[in-house]
Amino acid sequence: MRSNPEGEGWVPNITQAALKDYSDKDIVYLLETGNTPEGDSVGGAMAPVIRNTSQLTPQDREAMAVYIKSLPPVEGPKKPEKR
Repeated sequence: MRSNPEGEGWVPNITQAALKDYSDKDIVYLLETGNTPEGDSVGGAMAPVIRNTSQLTPQDREAMAVYIKSLPPVEGPKKPEKR
């Protein structure tokens, strides 16, 4: 499990290893709304991040998405199954 700064839970991989199917538009939408293309929503430490990124200009969110999509794939721990 990837270490979470809050001390518990799982931190998802935001490189192309996990986001390869996300378009720039998907990432912009996530940064604005906190909702994923799959219909899930972010939580935990990401909630305050989304509160802030939702206040950015659309151009700033687009620039962030382009940057995130440019990151090389890094394999990491898989998301744990829900119990």
